[in-house]
Amino acid sequence: MNHAGRLALPLRALGSVWLAATLGYLGLTLLVLAPVLPRFATAIPGGPVADVDGWQNVWNLWWFHRAVSAGQNPFFTDLLFHPTGATLATQTFTSSNGLLMLPVTVLAGPIAGYNAAILLSFALAGLGGFALTLHVTRQPVSAFIAGCVFAFAPFHMTKVWDGQLELAALQWLPWYVLFLLRSAAPEGSWGDTALAGALLGLIGYTSWYYFFFAGIASLLIAALWLPYRAGPRALGGAGLRLVAVAGLAALLLAPLLPPLVRGALGQSGPAPGMALLGDRSANLVDFWLPSNLHPLWGEAVRALGASWHPYIAAWNVALGLTPLLLALAALRLNPGAAWRWAVLGLAAGVLALGPSLRVGPWHTGVPLPYAVLAALPGGNLAHRPSHFVVIGVIALAVLAGLGVQALTTRANAVWRVWLPIVALLAIGVEFFPPRWSLWEPSAHPYYATLANAPGALLVLPPPVEDSRALVAQMRHQRPILGGFLARTPPYDPPFAPGVRQLWAPRDTRPPLLAASPEQGRAALRYYGVSHIVVERSLLESGAESALEGVIAGLLPGVEPEYADETLRVYPVPEGPDAPFAFIRSGWYPPERDADRVWSWMADTGVIVLVNPTTAPLPVVVSCTVASYRQPRALHLDLDGAPVARLTVQSADTRLALRLLAPPGVHRLNLRAPAEPEAASSARPISVVFSALDVRWGRQE
Repeated sequence: MNHAGRLALPLRALGSVWLAATLGYLGLTLLVLAPVLPRFATAIPGGPVADVDGWQNVWNLWWFHRAVSAGQNPFFTDLLFHPTGATLATQTFTSSNGLLMLPVTVLAGPIAGYNAAILLSFALAGLGGFALTLHVTRQPVSAFIAGCVFAFAPFHMTKVWDGQLELAALQWLPWYVLFLLRSAAPEGSWGDTALAGALLGLIGYTSWYYFFFAGIASLLIAALWLPYRAGPRALGGAGLRLVAVAGLAALLLAPLLPPLVRGALGQSGPAPGMALLGDRSANLVDFWLPSNLHPLWGEAVRALGASWHPYIAAWNVALGLTPLLLALAALRLNPGAAWRWAVLGLAAGVLALGPSLRVGPWHTGVPLPYAVLAALPGGNLAHRPSHFVVIGVIALAVLAGLGVQALTTRANAVWRVWLPIVALLAIGVEFFPPRWSLWEPSAHPYYATLANAPGALLVLPPPVEDSRALVAQMRHQRPILGGFLARTPPYDPPFAPGVRQLWAPRDTRPPLLAASPEQGRAALRYYGVSHIVVERSLLESGAESALEGVIAGLLPGVEPEYADETLRVYPVPEGPDAPFAFIRSGWYPPERDADRVWSWMADTGVIVLVNPTTAPLPVVVSCTVASYRQPRALHLDLDGAPVARLTVQSADTRLALRLLAPPGVHRLNLRAPAEPEAASSARPISVVFSALDVRWGRQE
């Protein structure tokens, strides 16, 4: 491999090469996105998933602009999951796009900012692939073809099709690999090191998936390239520069590291199980299929792949026949330059296969290396193994460039001209873009009348896996309960009286801890809800009548302040502060017989006590308890401070716990050793609770 980072061309000719490449990728990008251009500021492109995930990413750009304009921390929002808010540091927030597109968002709005970010992702990805391959081949034509392989790869096109901007923004990866290689070279400079570290930090601000994958790729690149550097002194200097790359990236990402570390330790969500990781992994057959977005054969490919991808739509990791043939030519004709890239690509492909090998409809059970990665801290932040193919596509692009170089070097004068053209046309046919659908934002006009008033909105149906509430929020600009994020944070209100019934109006199971309508209204007031907004057209069949019954019981005599065939808006009346309590987690669904309701606890259960007043309140928590099969120790603490320890017998026992709850939210935690139930469910259970009651009193 030639490690030179510059072309042996005059400066003027070198500038012309870069200008031609830039114009070429920009022109191809405009052709690919041609249907979007007339509606650049009013609609986003993509398939059905983009009508959900795409608007979430438009909201991200809108929030970044709003936060920066107001001098707020953009990595924390107080508009979602009110009143606690939510960190965006571990989400698919893609703050780098927020910053880069800020001028566009300010001038033309977040939809234009989103489309500009998509356009930039294609053009810069092409230039990145071009720059990296130019570093390897020193031949502009082969480098341009390699840039096309990377920029317009089916994987990239799929991320745009699904509206996943943080994954569509893959343009920084080849630039990072380029400067990492330059830094690792014996003649590498600290300037290359600084650029590599800055790019790795930029990748972190774009996508934690890609940051995780880039870190693994860095180790592979170090193992493949460093041992072949000349001399121990040069090797030591290169190794030191690679360590500095990681250090600089960590320094740049310092504002995000605390929530990232908490997430890596599992505090922002459990690590995915191996079955889920398998569903989100590539299938060995997927790599060799044509693109399932192609307008001619895409539908047939989707139908075939859907038979072994029943739970996920984003499985398009097609590599393309033409790039693969060019890669094989590189390995055959120039193995000295090609083999490391082939090993890197192969390693990326193996990791993209996930924790175990799947071949078409067969789950072989053969374990693969990703199972080890998933078990490491941070595995719950990168739980889509198939995305690792992006590193493989970088390697494939370089190999394709090497293949073009090797073939043209050996070809006669005529084929030196025609072979690159034929290769480019073949890639264009294989990677032809899909027929873009265009999605416009949809929000009821009445939301504009609610803009900037005090209080939060409780939107129904709840905004879970649905971005329509985010689209509406860009119009009313007020906090909402709940929200749509890639990783849902711990959040109390859905379990609270009033909110629980509104979010699940057809759940007729009797609760373990009953609540009065007064307590439901108190909870709504405590969480700052000023209006309940019912999106009637989004409710499931039969849910509206159940919801109307809940609202009538919760807000007796309150009429909607606005109503039409698609929207109803109910004001929440003011009233006195009142304490309330609810079950948070740790219990199995309630069961009942004729006159008794009970719930089994696992090893830990939580009761939340909320005192919205300004003075401490005495509270009595009473219940009937019985241990499963044998006596068990039950430990109780309030906000981590022990309050009781008792032995629960197998027979029913009535307990009463007297506490003093200061103002605010408190967690009564109950712990008891659990064991699998002697039944087919084999659920771990410890203590059964019934007749649970919480009585509040006033401090004398």
